[in-house]
Amino acid sequence: TSENLARLARCSVLTVSGELAPELGPPSQVQTLPDIRWTKQAEAGLQKVPSFARGMAKQAIEEYARANGYEEVTPEVLVKARERMGM
Repeated sequence: TSENLARLARCSVLTVSGELAPELGPPSQVQTLPDIRWTKQAEAGLQKVPSFARGMAKQAIEEYARANGYEEVTPEVLVKARERMGM
């Protein structure tokens, strides 16, 4: 692939070999996010989101909850998060 790229490219191309791996540091230095609890009503509200977007929506709602000091996602938090996202 790199040979064809270098041969057919219309501009200069630099090819290198090697492996790129992120440096995470020791486990004690890796930041973990606090767990966010969901009420049954909030989980039911999340089920209204199409399945293909549900994971992304859940992540966005949890980020909103953390940023605003909520420890639990309730239906009220869902409404506020939706409003914040323009939905």
